[in-house]
Amino acid sequence: MSQHWIGANIGETLLLECLALYSEDPCGELAKLLASLKRVSLPFRFSSQIRKVEYPGYPTFECGMPPSFYYFVPDSGWGSQRNPPTDPMHPNAVYCTDGFGLNFGCPLRLKSALEILSTLPSVTTSECRRELSLPTKHLDTVEEILWSDIWSNTAKIERAENSPHKTHDWKVMFSDNLIIRQECKLRKALWPRLTDGPSFQPFSGFLLGKASTQLPNPPEQHSVNVVSVTGLAEVDDDLRRLISLELENHSNVEAVLYRAYAGGITVFSLSEQIAFEICSRIKVEPSPQFQPFYFIPFNRAERQRAQTAQKAAPNPKLEQPNKKLFSRPVPSLPPKQQFLTPCLPYRKKLIDRAGDGEPRFEVVVPYLKK
Repeated sequence: MSQHWIGANIGETLLLECLALYSEDPCGELAKLLASLKRVSLPFRFSSQIRKVEYPGYPTFECGMPPSFYYFVPDSGWGSQRNPPTDPMHPNAVYCTDGFGLNFGCPLRLKSALEILSTLPSVTTSECRRELSLPTKHLDTVEEILWSDIWSNTAKIERAENSPHKTHDWKVMFSDNLIIRQECKLRKALWPRLTDGPSFQPFSGFLLGKASTQLPNPPEQHSVNVVSVTGLAEVDDDLRRLISLELENHSNVEAVLYRAYAGGITVFSLSEQIAFEICSRIKVEPSPQFQPFYFIPFNRAERQRAQTAQKAAPNPKLEQPNKKLFSRPVPSLPPKQQFLTPCLPYRKKLIDRAGDGEPRFEVVVPYLKK
């Protein structure tokens, strides 16, 4: 039998470099990752899809940013190879974008998800394993698995009961007989909040509309209905307003857990008691194990078209919630490494595109006209 040398190809070399930034034993961690990959089927050859983006320093920010590592997911349904719609305000415009959570995956997040998967019974993980192999569901499934590992002192975690229709994702049981019914969502279509801020107004039900139909209505006795959302932007006042409105309109959802790609978990509820109860059952988050920066290189020309269309449209009256929203951030340990935030934003220039639609970028530092 031929031996496999760790770092035997470019992809593995990049993985080693990535793991070396966040682990004291990168070779051991890579060996575990490669072993985990043998137990699942992915819609691509993982080691050949690993990419690295470097951020050189520039005047006033000579240190530069740490590199980003990602893997490309072909046929994800997202990507800048799609022609944008004629109307820049059309909802389908969000699909014409590249980035983390859309068609780029984080190798560290996948590594953690596969490790969690290996601790659960195979009967519980068969659906997750199947959906990891589907390009349109792969990234959503990674986040779904990560959400199952946030709870402390659980008696049992399993997939929700089978039914003629898809139900929620996780049934989390505790020794005091409380059950948390958890539906997980990766809200990719919210990425324009990164560029639009409060001017981005999603459609009603964007957050909890489908999730509420997958949870018991009304909530069952001795159980709490929770929707766990992975987003791309940090929590701000506008997101709090939107979450409050969604909870008012979907009364069977009793709490929302929100986690940005590079951020911690915040618990939201219209009930202070439920917010406290849910937060108390979540583990103190360890020091960040994932990358500190996740990018979405939006098309500046399309963004300008959208801004022009927004200015021409009448300003919508922002609906305000009627009930008080309670929020509790989950405690977390301080990061082991501190990174400086760039004084001015980097840009990415599209150099070319592979046959499967993968974009290849060149990072452009501020002050350069490219």
